[in-house]
Amino acid sequence: MLFGICFPNSVFNIIITLKNISSKHTFVLQAYVIFFTEMGGVWVQRNISLILKHVLELLSSPKATQTHVDAVYSRRCISFILRAVLGRFLGEPAQLDAAKELCSLMTNQMNMVNDAVHSAADSSNSAGVIQSMDDVISTQHVLVCALQELGCLVQGLSTTAMSLIQENLLDHVLSVLLHPAPAAQLLAAWCLKCITVAVPSQATPLIDRCINRISSLKSSGEAVGGYAHTLAALVGGVHQCPLGIPHAKGKVIAFKEPITVVVFCK
Repeated sequence: MLFGICFPNSVFNIIITLKNISSKHTFVLQAYVIFFTEMGGVWVQRNISLILKHVLELLSSPKATQTHVDAVYSRRCISFILRAVLGRFLGEPAQLDAAKELCSLMTNQMNMVNDAVHSAADSSNSAGVIQSMDDVISTQHVLVCALQELGCLVQGLSTTAMSLIQENLLDHVLSVLLHPAPAAQLLAAWCLKCITVAVPSQATPLIDRCINRISSLKSSGEAVGGYAHTLAALVGGVHQCPLGIPHAKGKVIAFKEPITVVVFCK
């Protein structure tokens, strides 16, 4: 209750007070980390769902991403807080729960994106279209931080992350490849690479899946771009997988469609 009511309001008051100070992000970051440290690991594990939701929601505030520089600093601060919390206070079972919560938050963001895109498509008002697309682009900041932390969690969990894959982890991450913002697509591709490094058995199936999706969704620029980024990331991460991938698939990846990707082995 303390975290849900008092502390967020205090943090927002700090942001307002320090709005003209260039190092305001650092003050807020330190406030969060010290607060979680003082509350202790047991409290953090008990409230991990609320913590993740609240910390990531800070990026939804227009004040946090008014300019590109503000957005970059805000994302770095949020990523630091997430690493400090999830990497320091959570054991393996709690990390699995945190990964599931991150997937749920990403799905909620992508649902907002889909709703905004459909609203823009149905709107005849240019102002409404612009607002809808602004809402879509603004979701990239939450997705970037969530995907970055999810990738770090999966790498730390290693093969234990297989239980997450069995609960549709890949589908949650793959859905972000259709986001119109390149930053969200690139982080999703990086996260999928982390998954294949942690669970090497997923490398070849994911490569095949990317090839098939590029072929079937070639009319969508976002889909082609997102899956192409992922294909490049997966092949680029093969050297981190002990068993690699089948030689024929690594030597050259090509398809009969107009879009062709070729990757040469060393």
